[in-house]
Amino acid sequence: MNENDVGERVSSGGLSGLGLIMQLIGGVMSAIAGGYLAFIAVALLGRRGEMDDSQAQFVLWSSLVLLTSLNRSVAHSRLGAHLLYGGGRPPAAAQQTYLTAVAVQLGVVVTALVMNEAGIRWIGAVVLVLTSWPIALWLVARPMVERLGADGPTPADGGLDGASILMLVLSAAGIGVNALILIGVLKMPDEGASGLKLAMVFAIGLLSIRTTMQLRAGLRGARRADPAPTLAAAARYGNFGVPAGLLAGGGFAIALVDGMPDVPAAATMMVVTLVAMLTWMLLVWPTVIRRFARDRELRALAMREPLCGHAPDRGLPTLGWLLLALGVYSLATNLAAAALGVYGAPGSRTGGAEIAQLGAAFGTPGEMSKWLGVVIAALQVWAGYALIQLAPTYRVAATVYGVAAGAAALYTYRPLVDGLDDQGAAAIGDLSALVGLAMVSIALVLPVATLLFVRRPLPASQTGVEPVP
Repeated sequence: MNENDVGERVSSGGLSGLGLIMQLIGGVMSAIAGGYLAFIAVALLGRRGEMDDSQAQFVLWSSLVLLTSLNRSVAHSRLGAHLLYGGGRPPAAAQQTYLTAVAVQLGVVVTALVMNEAGIRWIGAVVLVLTSWPIALWLVARPMVERLGADGPTPADGGLDGASILMLVLSAAGIGVNALILIGVLKMPDEGASGLKLAMVFAIGLLSIRTTMQLRAGLRGARRADPAPTLAAAARYGNFGVPAGLLAGGGFAIALVDGMPDVPAAATMMVVTLVAMLTWMLLVWPTVIRRFARDRELRALAMREPLCGHAPDRGLPTLGWLLLALGVYSLATNLAAAALGVYGAPGSRTGGAEIAQLGAAFGTPGEMSKWLGVVIAALQVWAGYALIQLAPTYRVAATVYGVAAGAAALYTYRPLVDGLDDQGAAAIGDLSALVGLAMVSIALVLPVATLLFVRRPLPASQTGVEPVP
């Protein structure tokens, strides 16, 4: 393979990394939608026909919204797989399928809001949040996707640089979450909670080992000259991560059951459903990485040529897609919260504060001025787009975002840091608290990671040039 061949096989604007991100988000959202559908089913079994007409209508529309959300999440994940591995049809066709699923979900959600007499501002806010990412994906990725064939992108490094960045970011965030929960568990009193503490320590210990393996694989990918050890480390993480996730789910189940008093069977089923949802989410990323590592190993063998040491773009477009995905959603939720006038910190009792909480969770602080939150989210979108395109200003954009977002996150989440013990303990059996810890951890890690990764030098030919498919 000569240097020109390598130059023609750069990361296609990070489409391989985008595929990994879309599989991760699609898988997690599928678990959440499926879990809430199961919650509704358990609740219906407990009521056994005791609902009036208004309650039945609410359950019907809630189920329809969740079903269409599940369909959208599955299409989201499948589009990511097409971007990574190709398939029987071009990725552009899979993108159209995803956009169709978005349209179906949007129609059902808007109809449900109208049927429940929601105000026009509420409807507009929800539409903005639901359509922000599909619109950004269509505008930014469509030109790249349309140039791909049915086999998907073939970056010179197999997409390992981008995958390594994702593993480093997620493992750093995971270490923070595991540490917070473990601190909270160890601070709990021993009286009557010995079984709960033992089960939680077992589960968090497994997840910590898994996270350490992912961190090691990411570091190898960032430092490597030979891709083989990176693929082997990623495969080990995936092979260990799946059974570790299952065992950790069992540990969480034991902890929750041990900490519950005598409750009705319906409540026990709710706990089982919660544990199943959490376990499903824990399995998503190691499953994605395991398949990715196996596919890249097989492709290298089939092509009878080794993967190159590093892609010319060093995986920065993948970091750009991560920033863009979270930034677009954060920008939409902050604008929606501003339009509704309900900008508040997580835990606020103000009507409509859930939208503001979403903005805070996806990287934009929620206790600050609503317009400052919008500005920070806009900086994140700018940095993400510049990294995807490797524009001449990508380092400036990423640095401005990293400094601003890092300072804002430290200021906003300082009360949370002061109460780490309570937050860690609250995450036991509380899915929203657990997700909140994860999102806060990412909000703190992502700006720092961006500042570190953009300092790496690139070949001069890779800046200011449109990515090549």
